[in-house]
Amino acid sequence: SISKYNFIENMRKTDPVFRERTAQAIGSNEFQNQVEILQNCSIPIAILYSEDEEIINLKYLESLKLNTLWQTIQVIPGSKHCPQVENPDRFNAVLASFLKDLA
Repeated sequence: SISKYNFIENMRKTDPVFRERTAQAIGSNEFQNQVEILQNCSIPIAILYSEDEEIINLKYLESLKLNTLWQTIQVIPGSKHCPQVENPDRFNAVLASFLKDLA
C-alpha cells in the first residue's frame, strides 16, 4: 500500500540544503530541457505513465517526437503518480519486458 511509504514524512527527512537548492534551481530555470535530452537520446527509452496521472498530460507526452522510444508509452493501471509504488507488479513486469528487449 502507498500509505506505508509516507511521502510527506520522507520529504521532511531529506537534507534541507537539498530541498533549498532544488527550489533555487527550479526558480532560476537551471534544469536542462528534458524533452530535448530525450529527443537527442541515442539509446532506447521507456516511458511508464500512470493511468490516473494528475500532473503530466499523456497527450503532451504522445505528441513528442522520440526516435528511440521503446514500443509506445506504457500506461500503468491503478496508479496516479508513483506506479512503482501504487502498482509495483505491473510496473515491474513492464520494466522487465523493456530490459529483456535490450538484452
